[in-house]
Amino acid sequence: CCRNLDRPASCLTAPSTASPAHVAQTSSPRLWWWWWWWVPAADSLLFYRPSSAEVRRWAESLEALLTNQYGLAVFRHFLRSEFSEENLDFWLAVERFKNTRPFSKMAARAVKIQEEFISANAARQVNVDASVREMTNQSLRLGVTPTSFQLAQDQIFSLMETDSYPRFLKSRLYAQLADHNTKMAAKPESHSRSVSQA
Repeated sequence: CCRNLDRPASCLTAPSTASPAHVAQTSSPRLWWWWWWWVPAADSLLFYRPSSAEVRRWAESLEALLTNQYGLAVFRHFLRSEFSEENLDFWLAVERFKNTRPFSKMAARAVKIQEEFISANAARQVNVDASVREMTNQSLRLGVTPTSFQLAQDQIFSLMETDSYPRFLKSRLYAQLADHNTKMAAKPESHSRSVSQA
C-alpha cells in the first residue's frame, strides 16, 4: 500500500508532463490528500529516482518542476527543510480550488484556504503583500469565483520562482539526484567498452 512507510516504486509512477491543474485535479480525492501531505524521507527520495531527462527538465523552469509529480514531491521535501512548504501547499490548494466541480463546493473550499493561508490569524500564513492580502479578502467578500485567489497565487509562484527554486537547484538533494543519474547513465557505456575490449 502506498501509505506504508516502505512504499513500492509504483507509488511514484505518474505522468511527467501533466499540467499543474492536472496534477491537482485528476487524482482521486484520496490520492490527492495522500500526495499533498506525503513528504518522503530523504533516503526514500534518493532510492526512487526519476530519469536523467526528468531531472534535467526540472532545471528548465519552476513550472517544469511542478508539472512532474516526482519533481513536485522532491521540491516539497526541500521546502519542508526550509520551513516554507506552506507556499507550495497554498499554490496547490488554489490549483485544486480553481478546478472545483460542482461550483457549489467552491465557497466552502475558499473558506478553508483563506483560514489556513490568507487571513490575519492563519496558522500557515503565506508571505503575500498586505495589499494583495486585502484585495484577496475583498474579492472573497464580493463573491467566490475561480480567480478569487489569483493575485495571491501569482505572487507566491513568483516568490518561489525567484527565491526557493534557485536554491533548490543548488541544493545537495538536487545535486545528488543529478549526479546519481549521470553515473548510472555512464555505467552501460563503460560496460560496453569492457565487453568489446574483451
